[in-house]
Amino acid sequence: MRKIIASGALALAAALSTTQATAFTLGDHFTLRAYTGQAVGLALGEHLNVQRLGVVTNDTSICSALSGAVAGEFVAHNRKDDAVRTVAFGDAENVKDQIEPLLDQQAIALLFGGQYSPEKNAELLKPTLAALAEADYQGPILFHLAIWVTDVVEKVAKQDKDIEKWLAGKDNLMALTVDTKKGKALVHQVAVTKGKQRSTGIALEVPMEQHWLDLFVDSLSDR
Repeated sequence: MRKIIASGALALAAALSTTQATAFTLGDHFTLRAYTGQAVGLALGEHLNVQRLGVVTNDTSICSALSGAVAGEFVAHNRKDDAVRTVAFGDAENVKDQIEPLLDQQAIALLFGGQYSPEKNAELLKPTLAALAEADYQGPILFHLAIWVTDVVEKVAKQDKDIEKWLAGKDNLMALTVDTKKGKALVHQVAVTKGKQRSTGIALEVPMEQHWLDLFVDSLSDR
């Protein structure tokens, strides 16, 4: 499982460093997030069987598309009142106040994606996790691929002992990755202990349609 995450990290790191122009369009990005968001929304709603979801994302267009797709899939299977609450921000100011309305949601997805750099996402993730740690949030947390395979979660945990301690005590952390060789999106059960992040098992495998897989692979060269 570590090989899967490691290979994903290498692929994403290589993609983030390239400046090669491609024909990958904004519409392609939105379509890719529709596929991915459907898988995430299904995992949260059906696998975890939660009825109220909180979504935290940055303020970029692509992450907005992903968050909307996740929320749409979740609501499609759950018509409860107040099923989804979403917050989006592009700076670290007043994050605690923005997170507060999500604290009574049963699960939270942290969808800080690759349109921002890992460093920028770390700036947003740190106060988010600090707010959740201070509130001792008990529900499941899902980390998006872009902050998991780049070790952003681990780096933030090392910077803040309270965050590190809170994460180490949670047994309901998850992370999304993609295994391009097998053509599957994977939801991992993960742990962050002693300042290190790791996968402890595969909670859910979602076969990727060829178009979805092609879009994902093509998107890497577009970063």
